[in-house]
Amino acid sequence: MQIAIDGTEALLARQTGTGVYLRQLIRHLLESELGRDLTVLSMRGVDGDTEFIPGDKLRLLRSPMVRTFWTQVRLPLHMIAHRYDLVHLPDHKLPFWAPGDMIATILDLAVFKFPGMFEPMHRRRLEWFTRDAARRARRLLAISESTKNDLTTILGVRPERIVVTPLGADPEIYRPNVDPHRHPAPYVLTVGALQPRKNFSLLIRAFKRACAQWKEPVELLIAGQRGWMWGPIESEAKAPPFADRVHLLGYVPDESLPSLYRGAMIFALPSLYEGFGIPLVEAMACGAPVVASNVSSFPEVVGDAGLLLDPADEALWAEKLLMLFGNADLRQNLSRKSIDRARQFTWKNMACKTIAAYTEVLKEAGRWEDP
Repeated sequence: MQIAIDGTEALLARQTGTGVYLRQLIRHLLESELGRDLTVLSMRGVDGDTEFIPGDKLRLLRSPMVRTFWTQVRLPLHMIAHRYDLVHLPDHKLPFWAPGDMIATILDLAVFKFPGMFEPMHRRRLEWFTRDAARRARRLLAISESTKNDLTTILGVRPERIVVTPLGADPEIYRPNVDPHRHPAPYVLTVGALQPRKNFSLLIRAFKRACAQWKEPVELLIAGQRGWMWGPIESEAKAPPFADRVHLLGYVPDESLPSLYRGAMIFALPSLYEGFGIPLVEAMACGAPVVASNVSSFPEVVGDAGLLLDPADEALWAEKLLMLFGNADLRQNLSRKSIDRARQFTWKNMACKTIAAYTEVLKEAGRWEDP
């Protein structure tokens, strides 16, 4: 029995949410009974860490460092030569043709819900690949119940083909007893790539409205690299008043995030839509009081551990930020709830559900062998 997973995103030096998810999944798969049957595939020449994967489990293939060429040419050629019993594509881009059964992870369906927030070529490519994966993959791994619901309602996928595998946070890294980031003033923190769906422009405006009524110093830190269509966000940050209180930190490495979360007076995530929201769980695990949107997956992640607000209501966001600025008891209560809530989301649970999906597909195909 041979199982392969495309591990390219897990090996990149700058990790996105996909990379964090994939790195944790690979680690847990290698520690499981299926680890002996697993091969991690990637392009030779990736610039990140490969040491967490034993050498005999990693195949770095010669390929131009072009994602489409890798997915559509080099990877299927390798699959044809090696005839894996199951291949997992974790970013939903399946090869046009390849032998054997495939599983795809669907992170979200934002491109269908907010098409105007994607550049046209990017949008068309994402739409095609997502529809193709929904049609051809033997199982779809959805990272939240919200994403599963979107797959059934938008793309018409039968529920029995979808396995929900909620994401998590590493409790050894994201924990409430880490040393907090030392900053000259109390701060509101948000984390994510600069792109329209994150709704950072609304957060910046709401923060500035709150500052107009709060006379003590407080700042807004936005940790995230440029994604796409970031210009309006940067313009909003630089616009008066209180432009000196808004700080675009750019990309922040994973090792620096726990102290940032722990030191935050408030963690805010006003996204218009998310498949899951890893920063939410990470922030809650560190004890940050959370304010988030009341849409898509956020209610199932946050529960009653934070404040959930309409992502279109700028005045409401300003009101609740101001309320939290002046209420230390409420912040402390939300902090305690956050820590408890975050314990429900673990990478081990995600991996167990993924392994169950692998097992089911292999048994259906008559390729299952007891480890």
